[in-house]
Amino acid sequence: MSEYISRETVIAEIEKHLRIMGLTKHGIVYKTYSLAHEHIVELLRIIPAVDAVEVKYGIWIKEDYTFYRCSVCDQRISIVGNPTKYCPNCGARMDGRREDGDE
Repeated sequence: MSEYISRETVIAEIEKHLRIMGLTKHGIVYKTYSLAHEHIVELLRIIPAVDAVEVKYGIWIKEDYTFYRCSVCDQRISIVGNPTKYCPNCGARMDGRREDGDE
């Protein structure tokens, strides 16, 4: 499964670690590391971004014979037969867990 990270967070972490390692002075990267730093930051900035959204996870709460309530958005929905895998109101994945096993 793909993992997505924040570009700005990665750049901030690189700069933080340069400071921790003593490779900056007054916020400026020492000359010996400056070129590598500039190349890394430039590469991070030109890598294309993906259009990703956070997946919501919930469960159907059965209220009576045909009505279920979404545990994420609290929308009450009439469902005949088996409940759907996704909430039509908020889009939550209705299996109550993430693929990595965390709830």
